[in-house]
Amino acid sequence: MCKLRELIRCRAKLVVLESGRRWQIHAVLGPLGLQVATHHRFGIPGLRLQDDTSLPPGYLKSR
Repeated sequence: MCKLRELIRCRAKLVVLESGRRWQIHAVLGPLGLQVATHHRFGIPGLRLQDDTSLPPGYLKSR
């Protein structure tokens, strides 16, 4: 029973983290007039969208 509770807590934490990332993406792309239509932001379609989107220099992450 303890293991099940731990799994449920872990799943809830992951859901909160994913929701936060989704809100951050919308907060950055919304003011730029870009709308995220894909449900898989971190999957292949989402990564393709990130590669195809050109952002102003202030939003770019240096590698």
